[in-house]
Amino acid sequence: MVLFQSMARNSKATKIVLKPGQLWKTNQGYVEIVQLGKTLAHYRRTVKPHQRGAAKLLASMKAVTEMLEEAEGKLVLSPEA
Repeated sequence: MVLFQSMARNSKATKIVLKPGQLWKTNQGYVEIVQLGKTLAHYRRTVKPHQRGAAKLLASMKAVTEMLEEAEGKLVLSPEA
């Protein structure tokens, strides 16, 4: 029964797919995905969109997606395909 409940909880979660060039709007400001590796993501946290001079931060892709889910991030700009 516990396994069924955990599967149901995971199916409700939205799947966030990170790509370089994405701009996400969160409660605190904006998150721009700069570069992706195999397991790590380089990103910037800014107050305004496309703000210059912001330092790049490094975290695992899982941590970035969890941060975006918790902050109720909405995709503002998607990179060209």
